Amino acid sequence: MPSVSSDWKVEHPPRRSGQRSANGCLQCRKRKVKCDEQKPTCSYCERRKLSCSWFQRPWKFVDVSDKVSEEYDVLSGPSEHQSQQQRNSIELNPIEYVPKRQHRTQGRPQETGGLETPSSSTSSSGSNSSPQDSTSTKPQHHGANSSQKTRIPPSVDAGPTTRSQMLIVALYHYLPTNEPKEHRGEHEHPRLTFLNLFNGAIFRPRAPFLAAAIDSFTLVQASLALGDVRLGFAAIRRYSACLSKFNAALAESNLYSHDDILLCMLVLSILESIRPISQFGGWASHVRGAIKYLEDRGPRPLKTRYQTVLFHHAKQASVLWGIFHQEPIPFSGKDWLRISESAPFINHETRLIDIGTRIPGLLSPSSYLSSPTDMSGYQTYFQDLLATSHDIQKWLADFHRQRDVLLHACDEINFPTYFRLVKRNVLSTASSFRDFNNAWYLSTAWTYLYLLQTTCLSIMHSGLPLHFDVDAASLVASVESTVDNLSKTVPQALSAQSGFSGRLSVNLFLRMITLHYEAQGRYEMVRWCGDIESALYTPDQGHAGAWMANWERVIKLPRISQFGEREQTVSIR
Repeated sequence: MPSVSSDWKVEHPPRRSGQRSANGCLQCRKRKVKCDEQKPTCSYCERRKLSCSWFQRPWKFVDVSDKVSEEYDVLSGPSEHQSQQQRNSIELNPIEYVPKRQHRTQGRPQETGGLETPSSSTSSSGSNSSPQDSTSTKPQHHGANSSQKTRIPPSVDAGPTTRSQMLIVALYHYLPTNEPKEHRGEHEHPRLTFLNLFNGAIFRPRAPFLAAAIDSFTLVQASLALGDVRLGFAAIRRYSACLSKFNAALAESNLYSHDDILLCMLVLSILESIRPISQFGGWASHVRGAIKYLEDRGPRPLKTRYQTVLFHHAKQASVLWGIFHQEPIPFSGKDWLRISESAPFINHETRLIDIGTRIPGLLSPSSYLSSPTDMSGYQTYFQDLLATSHDIQKWLADFHRQRDVLLHACDEINFPTYFRLVKRNVLSTASSFRDFNNAWYLSTAWTYLYLLQTTCLSIMHSGLPLHFDVDAASLVASVESTVDNLSKTVPQALSAQSGFSGRLSVNLFLRMITLHYEAQGRYEMVRWCGDIESALYTPDQGHAGAWMANWERVIKLPRISQFGEREQTVSIR
């Protein structure tokens, strides 16, 4: 079983005095000078006003199966031999953590301080009762040298730790604090998040692969919140079990619900964005799987609100996948758009996602060109870029008319968490949103707009003999305004009330605006971005860093002055 080190960090041996560090920043390593490794900006780069960036090492997993099995047992999930009736019961078996100690005292096994959780029992009528209805259990003995589970002291609440209870705790760490209040029932599903406290599909999973995926999500959140590496080990085990069961299920997918299959892929992609388990960038492989699965099934009408939520969540993730891989996605086709237009609900957010499906196909002109010198193809390409930019701007204008977005002074009173995490503040004002849903989709729209407008600028600065219907200076001003608006969303997103989702929203665009500030020579803002990146590593809330770090392949940044004067020509790939 692969695992990580006990503190989930890569350990390095101490360095001798005067020796150059192998862990220094990229600038110091390039110049072969000693780096003091002060993050986010080392002293060498600080003195010379250089951009200080650091090599992001991928997670390294070590097989410690034997060592882990000596320390504790993880008992979770229904066995393969359990009846379908039990798997479909309201509550599945609780997840149990049973520490094992081999110490003996005077020849007798020493009892551990582990938790004893009641298991499901059968009532006198023969029906399966939930774990909450269980009142007693017998300790299980696994051999003479194995410890037995012991009872919780009377002063501690002895309620059973079920999947539902653990998932609720995980969601409260993952979701913004106002989300549970906003979701009142099925009518609130248009908020486009399936990870909510009212979604029975995640609390009562019918398929074994879905139960394992949700367990892994729950355990990863718990390991981050509690700082318990054993939960991280357990998450990896359940993740592996999920993949094994899921591969078998896909071979006979007609036996399972389409919604459960798609939900499993989406849960795994979110899980990988929280803490990469399988490999660096593993979120993309699950999103690609969802794209392929939907594409193979073909466009099918959405019959319920819940199906609409899953479909649009998959579309939104596929837009990011297409952007980072610079590949068109199928959902921009007319047949797929008709599904959105005839869905059980249509709202402001679904319209933005529909516009976003065009963007991956607009980041490269190759599909428009019959040859490298096809100027008419370039002209059509530029016009489509501009038209999609205008659609995003119209969406933003409608958003501001319908939703409240306020600007507050960026001070310690209004944004205390931000000032605790960030060493230097460069913002005079910051955005304040009524709820996280507004912040997420507004940030998404600005990110889309930035990509489109900078691509337009790269064409305008390429020297191609094209007709442009937009003034370069006004386009530059719009780009600067977009980056400024994105920066102002950071203070509220870092607040504890925004949960882990808020940190993911910052990660959506942080590297992008860092590259922009570097291209403009605004090194004070570059250092600020470094502070924000460091803040995303907060141990008690998890790591929301480098899982989306491939912006260098996507963004086309001409170096232009504040007034739009060309300083460097950027060729079109």
